[in-house]
Parts: sequence; structure tokens; C-alpha cells
Amino acid sequence: MADFHFVEGERERFLEALFDGFRSEGDVQRLAETKLDLRYGRLSGDTVPGRLLALINWAESHGRLGELISDAYNEAPGNPQLESFYENVKDRLTSPSLPAPAPGEMEAAVAAQDWTAVISYGRRFGPERLPDHAHMVAKAWQALSISSHILGRHDGAVMCLATTTSPEGSRVLSGSADGTVKVWDLATRKQVGVYIGHAGDRTHAQQSSPGVSALAATANGQYAVSGTDNGALRVWTIEPIQDSRTLAEAGNWGPVSSLVGVPPTGGIVFAAGARGVTGWEVGSGQPIQQVKPSGFVTSVAVMQAGKRLALGMSDGVIRIWTRTPVKESRKMDTLDVYTRTPIVALAAMPDGQTIVTGSSQGILSLWDGTTGKEMYQFGRHEGAVTTVAVAGDHLLVSAGIDGTIRLWDLDAVRNADAPPERRVLRSHDGPIYGVVVADPCNIVSSGRDRTVRVSTFPPGILQTV
Repeated sequence: MADFHFVEGERERFLEALFDGFRSEGDVQRLAETKLDLRYGRLSGDTVPGRLLALINWAESHGRLGELISDAYNEAPGNPQLESFYENVKDRLTSPSLPAPAPGEMEAAVAAQDWTAVISYGRRFGPERLPDHAHMVAKAWQALSISSHILGRHDGAVMCLATTTSPEGSRVLSGSADGTVKVWDLATRKQVGVYIGHAGDRTHAQQSSPGVSALAATANGQYAVSGTDNGALRVWTIEPIQDSRTLAEAGNWGPVSSLVGVPPTGGIVFAAGARGVTGWEVGSGQPIQQVKPSGFVTSVAVMQAGKRLALGMSDGVIRIWTRTPVKESRKMDTLDVYTRTPIVALAAMPDGQTIVTGSSQGILSLWDGTTGKEMYQFGRHEGAVTTVAVAGDHLLVSAGIDGTIRLWDLDAVRNADAPPERRVLRSHDGPIYGVVVADPCNIVSSGRDRTVRVSTFPPGILQTV
């Protein structure tokens, strides 16, 4: 089945139905390997529900969600939950499954220099069903046409980025050391607004506006939250741009190092910095949770729709925190992972269990957020990794003070194809501080050179999460 998408509540109901029909590791393995040609070992998770969630995420990112629904229904006949779910969605399951490429089809795509098709075949079928898979996919990535141009400029280094979708289209927000946040229309490549609300956030010791150090935006494009290097946190509407409320006054909270919204609505935002992590309801401005670990929190990421948070610490600790109803907590349900170098950047993978970190020494790593085990260590940047972004289930994007954006193939990691680094982009003059996957065709980056730049890919290469 192609292009099936969950609507509200369906993901949770399907996961419950799957667990009702496939309760053992053997059941899940049979479904994955015999029906979907997916090696069971590629599914992360230590429990059956965890494996099933990873299977759903994999099927969704590979365009095979409808196929998984039909296969689960057929493999567990008579299961009332699966039967009920299938009956509710069957009218949307209309397209036949995509067959495996015919012998020589991938080679023909290489000969025709259809690099998007080569990469797509590689993602869908993997090395088990495609001879010379690794060589062809690596060649396709090197030959892929990626254009780069300047979206706009600030009067200071551009420290952070956020992206959202409004009724008017895709928007990119850029926060700068000049104290402003600019809003860009990705389709027209034009600036559509500028927020200057932090101009009044200077402390007595400051002669100029504080720099904007962190950004987040709600998924519906209504609100943005911006934080500064002197601790001010403000909520404002994006279209039209106007102040809504202040979450923290300058000088009272400490530098804001990271902001993240809780999907899918982003109605809750967590801010990280020198004084730990605090969560707020964006609509009301009310604090809902505060965590005060010892040390500076450099980055924060949301896992499992906000049920867990991953904190990157300046002392090299990754702290996985399970949220509790208590507003303020020093002793909490946590998993501490001790690394060798300070964590600078951190992001959560779509499976809700895997974390990627970038360190001050340029080390990029994947971690199991359940066990704390390091799953994979990528090649290094030449200096600190300043930011990481996830493009669906297939691609990881990292950037650093070496001025490079590096694209890492997660399928190569799972399939033990080496090396996973696919492309290195060098569009900035100097360190890069921000990178986001703005939509299925564009990666947006920013840096010390005061520019916001767009790298455009052919359709079908990037995925958003």
C-alpha cells in the first residue's frame, strides 16, 4: 500500500491492536521478516511494544504503512482489535504494494543517472535484495544534484533556526546575535517579518540587545518562543508578529541554550540552560515542570511525544528523564549515560527510543535511550558538532565549527554498509550554528558568517519528522 497516513489517534490505536495480535518476539519477527522483508535486528527496542513502535515508524518512513496494516490483519485472523482497526481504514488502503525492482532495474537507473530512484530503491529493498547495493547508493549520493543559495542575512552571527508551517506556507525562523528573529517564506525565498521584542531585554550591565540563542515554533505556525543569552524567554505570534507573553525575564533564568516543543502541536515548550530545564504551556505561559540537574544543560530533545526528555550536559552526561506529575524535581526517574566529552548537540530519532549526540570533540554518536548503550559512532567533524537534525528514518544531518554540513545514511549504519557519510556540504564561510530540515526538499543552515542558507535536494531524498 502506498501513501497511507494516520489521522488523529490512529497511530496509538494501531499500536495497541498490533500488540494484541503480536505479543511475542517471534510473532513480531515473523511479521517483519516474512511479510515486509525487514531484518528483525534493524528494529530498535528491548520490549515487544518497543519493537512494534519501531516497526510502525519504519513502515511509515518507507511508504509501507498500508502494507503493514494489511499484513498484520491477514497474519492475525480473528483478532478483534486488528479487525476493527482494519475495517475503519480499509477504504483508504487502495494502492497495491510496490514490487521489488526487476533484475537490472537499479543498474538501469544508474545508467540513466536517475540518482533519486537509486537512493529510493536502496532504502526500500536494502542489500538483501539488491546486489552491489552499497556501491550504487554511495555513487548516487555523490552524483546527486544539490543546489545552495543565500536565503537572507542578519547583522550578527545567526545562532539558531526553527521551522513551522502556517496557513500561508512553510516558514523558517532565524535568531541572531543582533537580537532579532527574522521570518522567511521558504517558497518565495523572501523575508516576511522580523521580531525585535528582545530589544528591551538588556540588563543594567548590557549596552546592546541580547543575542537570540534558541528558538522553537508551534507546529500550526501560530506561536514562536525565543530565548536569549541573558535568559529572557518570550512567546510571540508569527503572523502577524506581536508579543504574546514573557516566560522569563532577562537575568533571572540564565543563558538559554536550547528550546524544543512537544509534538504534534508544540503547545508545550521546554527550555534548557544554566539553571536546568523548565517546561511551559505556550498558550497560558504557565510553568508545568522544572528539572534542576547539576551542571549546564546544553541541549534538550523530546522523546515519546513528551513522555521522556533527553538532556545533553556540558560535563558529558546524557540524562534521559521520564516526566512525572511533580512540578519541580531533583530526584527523578532518570537514566544517566556517561560519555567522554561534553555534549553540545542532541536530537531524538523518530522511533522515540534512539538519541543522536554531537560532542565538543566532533564525535557524532547514536545511543539506545532505554539501555544507555552506544549503538554507533560516526566519523568526526574537525571540531565541535554544534547542531544535529533528523530527516526521517533514513538521514542524519550534522554541522559544526569546521563549516561543514554532513549527511549520514542511517540505512548504511543498520545494514553495516561502510562508510555512512554520504555528502559534505561547504556552503558557509566559517562555523555553522543552526541546521533544520525545513521540508522534503530543503535543509536550512546558519552560521557565524551572518547568513541563512538553503540547500535544495531533489524530491524524495529528505523526509521531515
